[in-house]
Amino acid sequence: GTYDAVLSNPPFHVGKAIDYAVARAFVAQTRRALRPGGHFTLVANAFLRYDQLLHANFEHVACIAQTASFRVWQAS
Repeated sequence: GTYDAVLSNPPFHVGKAIDYAVARAFVAQTRRALRPGGHFTLVANAFLRYDQLLHANFEHVACIAQTASFRVWQAS
């Protein structure tokens, strides 16, 4: 199906190592699953470079909230 909105906090650990593979696949699939005008909201640890991953898959990307520990990204 297709969706107006998707919200996620994707996993990034494989053991103790950072691994973006699951998030990379999820973001790409989410882009295809969104209806025109839909948006993807992602919450993640602030140190993770999800901005680069989102920019590679979406035209519009913005950090809509942040603390010292977390960021909330929205992409469309």
